[in-house]
Amino acid sequence: MRQRFANLVSTLPPGARVLELGAGPGYLADFVLQSCPNLESYTLLDFSEHMLELSQKRLAGFEAARFVKADFKAQDWHRALAPPYTAQPVRALRSQDAAEELKGTEGLKVIPPSLFLLWENKDDEVIED
Repeated sequence: MRQRFANLVSTLPPGARVLELGAGPGYLADFVLQSCPNLESYTLLDFSEHMLELSQKRLAGFEAARFVKADFKAQDWHRALAPPYTAQPVRALRSQDAAEELKGTEGLKVIPPSLFLLWENKDDEVIED
């Protein structure tokens, strides 16, 4: 699934920015950054300081990697993001319905050429829109 995710991200133009919510130790980011070296930034957002430390070590060689400590389940998580990201709070992404809620949130813009991808790790399923 990491390869499929990287393939989808690689369709974005050079200079694209990626925001990963609940990034954990950075396994997906590592794979995507290796596969897509033309990204302007890849921001990993996680609530766990320990996970961010692990991802910082793993991704130390990638200039595009950015790290943000925030819990996207909290109402004000979006305040931790620096521009150009515009986001509003949502409940935890647990389903296709939650993904639709996130995409429909006023203030969150997914403007072409952009991708909204939800990777549900438990099922190894990538939902693309």
